[in-house]
Amino acid sequence: MVGLAFKAIEPDKTALLVKVKPATADPETNVVFLGTSRIERGIIPQVFDEMTRNFGMDGLHSYNAAQGGESILEGISDSEELFRVKKTGIKFVFIEPDLVSRLIIVESNTERAIEFFTLAHAVRAIEFMDFPVRSPPPAIPTIIYLGHIAGASLQHYFNIGWMRVEPEPPNLSISASSRGFPDLDPKMHQSMFTDDRYLEMARVIGTEPPQPGLISDLQFDLILSLASYVQSHGAVPILVRPPQLSHWEFADAVAAKFSQRCQGKGPLFLNFSSAAEYGELYDPRNRMDEDHLNLAGARIFTTLVAQKLATAMRDGSLAKPLCG
Repeated sequence: MVGLAFKAIEPDKTALLVKVKPATADPETNVVFLGTSRIERGIIPQVFDEMTRNFGMDGLHSYNAAQGGESILEGISDSEELFRVKKTGIKFVFIEPDLVSRLIIVESNTERAIEFFTLAHAVRAIEFMDFPVRSPPPAIPTIIYLGHIAGASLQHYFNIGWMRVEPEPPNLSISASSRGFPDLDPKMHQSMFTDDRYLEMARVIGTEPPQPGLISDLQFDLILSLASYVQSHGAVPILVRPPQLSHWEFADAVAAKFSQRCQGKGPLFLNFSSAAEYGELYDPRNRMDEDHLNLAGARIFTTLVAQKLATAMRDGSLAKPLCG
């Protein structure tokens, strides 16, 4: 194939630049976090490992494989790659069930998008093109949506226009030892500027009645299929709704749909939507901007996730049969 030839000649042009690759390269990795930049900037692997040890869970070595703009579609792809390389040994996979992000379609002429769009992934992306939001809003027109997928797929297999591919910039915010957390990003040490609008948004989060109808059963089934896939490979899937503000109504809809359809069943769903319950996570002093935690906030969030995992281990929540 032309594509294989170019990969041999110019491997850096077609490298799979997703963070699940270095996660699988670490022989100790047995916990993986998948999701958007909210998870990428919210989970510190070293803190998670330390806190789980403190809570009585030894031997966990986590990797933050989340990346900006990753939707559930890329999460599925990452899981496939994860278990292709590490067929055994993965204990937990934390998943942010994002049905909104569309970065690989909006920015389709990138190595990340081109490597993603195999035929199977292209078909799935078309099948689920009516996700709640084609981000960023306004919605991507259908002809452009399909055109971007077709263009990326053609480049994936035949390297059509491969010389014009926009190279992925090196991620200078992540050190070699941070296991995927952007520890070198100076913004992680900043606190956001706040105003009355933010405070009102934070107050509303978790208080308005959720609208499960924003998420279709078909879309929710895609999330459950990923959880089932993870479980079929011997790992425990855990869903995480992070303390987000952008598109919060859709994140809440997923949580509401879960409560509606999966009462008394797994996977474990960690829901951090309530600013009343998790005030520290919405405190401007612990955020770098409206949608992301800073370093102080990430330490708090990571500790809470570790604590909830330890609690679920003790009370048997992880042993519940998966929702179907």
